[in-house]
Amino acid sequence: MGTYTSKVRAYREARGLRQEQLADAIGVCRKTISQMEAEEGHNTTLEIAYRLAIFFETTVEEIFP
Repeated sequence: MGTYTSKVRAYREARGLRQEQLADAIGVCRKTISQMEAEEGHNTTLEIAYRLAIFFETTVEEIFP
C-alpha cells in the first residue's frame, strides 16, 4: 500500500481495545499494530488493510486516507 498516517489508533481506542487484542483479532503480531500507529506510518499490505476494514466495519480508504 505505501507509507501513510492511518486512523488505526483512533478506531482501536474507540472500541476500547489494546494493541494486542486488535492484533489477535486480525491475525498479525502486536508490533505490526504498533508500527501502523506510529507517527511515521508503516508500510502494510493490502490484505492487512482489508482485514482491518472488515474488523472495523468500514472501508480501507476511511482507515488509510
